Amino acid sequence: MTEEEEKKEYATVALPMRFRYIARTKVGKTVRGALVSPSIAEAEHELADRGYLSASLRPEARIVGSLREMAIQFQRLPLKGIVILLRQLSVMVSAEMPLVDALRGLVHQTESALLRPVIVDLVKDVESGRRLSEAFAAHPRIFSSFAVYLVRAGETSGNLSEVISYLADQAERDAELRSKVRSAMLYPSFIIGGLVTVTFIMMTFVIPRMTNVLLQTGGTLPLSTQILITVSSFLATWWWLLLIVVVVTVVAFRWFLRYAWLRTRWDTFKLRVPAFGRIAQDVAIVRITQSFDMLLRGGVGILPSLDVVRDVVGNAAYRELLEATAQEVMDGNSLTTRFRDSWLIPEMVTQLLAVGERSGRLELVLQKLASHYERIVEQRIRDLITVIEPIVMIVLGIGVGVMVGAIILPMYNLVSQF
Repeated sequence: MTEEEEKKEYATVALPMRFRYIARTKVGKTVRGALVSPSIAEAEHELADRGYLSASLRPEARIVGSLREMAIQFQRLPLKGIVILLRQLSVMVSAEMPLVDALRGLVHQTESALLRPVIVDLVKDVESGRRLSEAFAAHPRIFSSFAVYLVRAGETSGNLSEVISYLADQAERDAELRSKVRSAMLYPSFIIGGLVTVTFIMMTFVIPRMTNVLLQTGGTLPLSTQILITVSSFLATWWWLLLIVVVVTVVAFRWFLRYAWLRTRWDTFKLRVPAFGRIAQDVAIVRITQSFDMLLRGGVGILPSLDVVRDVVGNAAYRELLEATAQEVMDGNSLTTRFRDSWLIPEMVTQLLAVGERSGRLELVLQKLASHYERIVEQRIRDLITVIEPIVMIVLGIGVGVMVGAIILPMYNLVSQF
């Protein structure tokens, strides 16, 4: 594909939309259904290929019809179930089993109540003549645009089973990476959560009773004890107001994150947090290089690949960088033009990508970088766990010591007077 053809392809790239249609067959029979296509023109062309005469074709208003997708949004996605689904589908397709029969078999094999109706929809869509990539596109919460593009490339190249197997491998790696990051955060989160809970209970119920004795003595109390009594009195009286403020703040913040400018600033801030930000940067590099590598090996052009990868990376700051990079490539510049001026991309990554681009071995460089940064992420997580445990224990000890000292010291002074 020439550079002009790739730019033309990129200009017309659009994520598939779902259309409802009412059409007539050549014998005059009316049929109704739905299909997924990047545009209404391509949808009309697909209906014509099926031998239908389109009488009505419109984008689907996914309000009532998307209740299942809404339910999935509020439940934990069964990632393990998705991996098993893709793995089984890959085996069946590689065994040259018809795609519809393979999907039908998966309906009864899946144990996930969320995935089963999705697979039923896939069966119906493929039976109606749609491609698997189009059926995947109808469920964006289950199958990302990255999966849709890869499956579409696999359908074109005839390597569908290999592509689906890779998607299963990728899902497993993502699950493993998430598990490692969560493991690094689990211990400190548990300790801090327990500390906050115990502190709240003591400040609300225990300390007010203990401080009443001190207040009745009429003596001068240390500053730390006075502060503790003030905070305790506030929490005992207005704890419900504090809870409302916290809930409203969290909800409002999540709502405002829908605005692109705030999302970008928040994601940039997370990347600058000491220790944790460095891990987040490395994870983003892993996602970019892995996804970019597989899309290129699947026959997807550089510009469409950049368009998909920016949605896969999951960080607004990197998304803006990839959008700017796509524009540079469209203008005829190097892939690394914007990377050189950005702190988001390590200098080593930029240099190796430039070498791969000049030598025509960009896919190999991406593969090596992904493997390298996967190892870096694992090492950083191990180091973080090693360092964070003693820090949490020290903070915990200081907090408990200050609280106990504020109570014990005035009591000791009171007893020593007798």
